[in-house]
Amino acid sequence: MRTVLIIDDEPVAGRHLARALQEKGFKTNSVLTGEEGVGAYRLQKYDFVLLDLFLPKKNGLDILAEIKGLDKAARVLMVTGETRADVFQKAKDGGAAGYVMKPLSVERLSYLADCLAGWEAKDDKNFFVIGGQPTED
Repeated sequence: MRTVLIIDDEPVAGRHLARALQEKGFKTNSVLTGEEGVGAYRLQKYDFVLLDLFLPKKNGLDILAEIKGLDKAARVLMVTGETRADVFQKAKDGGAAGYVMKPLSVERLSYLADCLAGWEAKDDKNFFVIGGQPTED
């Protein structure tokens, strides 16, 4: 069974992500802060991490760096409503495996779960974008 760590300070968003993934057979763990997420990853390596960009105390890019510091092969997908191209590029340069745009509709959640369920090692070379492209604003 594949595992997913969800790091999102919005409990409702975290529950929606967890429910969609559990329906596809994933085991999920949801936490509300980046610090909790790094701690959870230290205890167990997950197949995927879904990481909100805007978190209290430390932002998602900082948490991405910490998780990648623990495990260079970590598959971290940023989950955010942020559409600026510079932030998108920072996530990509920081080692994120993809970018998932909020809001998370039922269709988008289902598509994300299907993508993760079908993920293979060869997909680690790609950068996935779900829900739109960044803008230059």
